[in-house]
Amino acid sequence: MFTNQSKERIPIQKNKFHTIAEVRDYDMAAPRNTLLYPMQRLQELVKPYIAEGKKIVNLGCETGILALMIGGECRALITGIDEDLLLLKGAEENLRIAKLCNYPGDAEFLCASFDSLPIESNSVDVVFADNFIYRCDKVEDVLKECRRIVKEDGVVLINQLLRDADKEKIRFIKQYLKTDSFGGEKEFMDTLNSCYSFEEYEKVLKENSDLGFEIRKEQLAVIISYNFDDSELEQ
Repeated sequence: MFTNQSKERIPIQKNKFHTIAEVRDYDMAAPRNTLLYPMQRLQELVKPYIAEGKKIVNLGCETGILALMIGGECRALITGIDEDLLLLKGAEENLRIAKLCNYPGDAEFLCASFDSLPIESNSVDVVFADNFIYRCDKVEDVLKECRRIVKEDGVVLINQLLRDADKEKIRFIKQYLKTDSFGGEKEFMDTLNSCYSFEEYEKVLKENSDLGFEIRKEQLAVIISYNFDDSELEQ
């Protein structure tokens, strides 16, 4: 059984998928199952800031489930960005299926490095992301890019799992996970142990205080934000 939370961060292998079949398995097991609740949480928080006509970017979009959830509800065009080409192929598949089902929103997906985005400076109204910074070696570089592309009155909202999340909460989650396959217990613990701790995030934000980010700890995750109304977190 995979039960141990690591004290030190263990970086996860990048581009871990080798076939589109593996991506489809992961898409069914994780984004549509074990990650659905945190995605719904972020959807609730970011929804008040999203509207048709605004420029919206979803960083670390993976197979596009969250982007499609939010875009469909708000009838907005969302640009999803990820570094993994196979995950983006899964996103394109999901978009084609959504359109066949008369999906009311729209999305486009781009492959790019998280610390060098193909987006014009000060041009984005909303940047949102769910659990992707664990794939990045330098948190500060990603946050700097978020601030570069977002407008001064724009919003950045990032929800990220913590390596030092409450152990009882982690045990509670694991009882519902399978022991193998994408999205299972090993996948979850490998991801958890590749995440940064709350203290590590605090250190980065303190060293880069000029970026104007705020941080708040939740039960299993941290909310990193810019121009976000904290009262939304109390709901």
